[in-house]
Amino acid sequence: VSPDDRRLVTSSQRGGVRVFDLGDGALVRRLDHAPPGGVPAIFSSDGREVVTGGEDGVVRRFAIDTGIEVGAIEGDGTPIGCLAL
Repeated sequence: VSPDDRRLVTSSQRGGVRVFDLGDGALVRRLDHAPPGGVPAIFSSDGREVVTGGEDGVVRRFAIDTGIEVGAIEGDGTPIGCLAL
């Protein structure tokens, strides 16, 4: 849930990473370039980005307004199973 309690980020094997409005349930953004599969996904502290981890060991940041990847940190290739900010 976003810091302002207005949005929800989900991750699934089939649907990828999606952001929903909690007020009406509408899809706000689909992050098509997020890693495939059920990956950890969380909101940034200001609620303007979603951060994901992947099987490839890369942490990615996506702008919710555009859905564009705005940054990435490559690890050692170890799959990322959880995230915390």
